[in-house]
Amino acid sequence: MGKVFVDELGLKDVVIYEVFNNKKGMKIVYPEELVGIEANCSMDIQLDSDLCRAKRTGHEVSSLEYPEI
Repeated sequence: MGKVFVDELGLKDVVIYEVFNNKKGMKIVYPEELVGIEANCSMDIQLDSDLCRAKRTGHEVSSLEYPEI
């Protein structure tokens, strides 16, 4: 899915997270070289996905307009 976003849709910065079965934690699955790194979400959010703004609101989240958030 990540390759489609990059290759077919031309998106540059794509990070895909997988939410664990218990729906609490999540991990980076794309791109593979980011596995284990705090990419766009802090480690707190990766450990408790209820802290994720996208999950809470159900909407796309972009910080391009608000880089300090």
